[in-house]
Amino acid sequence: MSVEYKKSFLGLVRPLILVAGFWPLPLTYQKCYNIYSIIVKFSFLICLITILYEMLHILQHHYDLNIIITTFGMVITVGKMLIKLSIYHKFNTWALLKQVVEKDEEIKKSDDENVKASYLKKIQLINIYVTILVMITAVGQIGICTSGYLKFLQYKQESQLTNSTKKQYLMFKSLFPHQMDNYYYVLTFQLYWAWIIGLINTITTVLFLALLVYARFLLEGLQIYSGKFIIDLLANQKGKNNIETFKKFLDRHCYVIEFVQDLNQHLKYITLLQFIFDSVDLASILSTTEFKSGLENLWLYFYVIILIIQIYLLGWNCNEITVQSIQLAETLYDTNWYLLSREDLFNLQFIIARAQKPLFMTIGPFSPMTTSSVITIWKTAFSYYTIMN
Repeated sequence: MSVEYKKSFLGLVRPLILVAGFWPLPLTYQKCYNIYSIIVKFSFLICLITILYEMLHILQHHYDLNIIITTFGMVITVGKMLIKLSIYHKFNTWALLKQVVEKDEEIKKSDDENVKASYLKKIQLINIYVTILVMITAVGQIGICTSGYLKFLQYKQESQLTNSTKKQYLMFKSLFPHQMDNYYYVLTFQLYWAWIIGLINTITTVLFLALLVYARFLLEGLQIYSGKFIIDLLANQKGKNNIETFKKFLDRHCYVIEFVQDLNQHLKYITLLQFIFDSVDLASILSTTEFKSGLENLWLYFYVIILIIQIYLLGWNCNEITVQSIQLAETLYDTNWYLLSREDLFNLQFIIARAQKPLFMTIGPFSPMTTSSVITIWKTAFSYYTIMN
């Protein structure tokens, strides 16, 4: 792996999206990748069908309430992933990655060290996000499968010793009716299911966060460029190049505004989806822990941590986009604008006035997504948890 690739914005995001089969840009072995992509997407469809079948199976055979709640929570989680993928596909959100790749090339050619430093910080930030999400997801998924299988073996041994007629449960056991004594088939399918679901959940979240962080960089980069913009205006006060200087800055500003607004159109319904269902997910998992033993609870808490991290990062990054969009006006005001000519001051006023209008990532067509929205999600989750118990 080259040094340039390590410093690209999608350094860790790109491999994940490639493995998930959703990379939108051309590749060397494109036909082979298209076949692989179809296989992965078909695997996710199988996972969706099997969890729905499992839900119907436990309802038909009247298993314990905790098993029903756990499976229902998984149905919601997988359904939420399917809706996310459908929204990404409808709005062609994956194509936005092309702009990120093009910006990589632009930054490499730039001689502005401040912009490069800001870009590097954002790369480090998204790499931290990806690492945390991948590690916690992997540990949680493997742990849930392992603890579930060990718990079933314990139940089986107790049933043999006591001749108990209590109905035992192992997830996806109903898919292998002719392998009643060989549970390795079930465990293998559980691991396969956990791998696909964990991968899809990670890449849908990572894509969202990567685009939000990229939007933050565009806003911060514009603030950095604003200092050079004022210096160029002062240097050319007696010349006729200031119209071109203004035009160049306005083009950058309009590009950032259009990107953030376009990004909001792509992601606002996913934000609404997160806002509605994350509280239900948290409540259902916390309610499930009431019926589980210590080891099983440990892995469920891993999933709770994943949800909390996702909710927090979503709200915080959306809030930062609003903050940084307003900060541009303050950055321009903190320069030596008072040394400009009357004509340049008049033009600058329009830029500052537009910069004072904040940019938002909204919850669907409703209110902006901010850190206050995150607190609302947690409060709602606690209310649902109280009702369930």
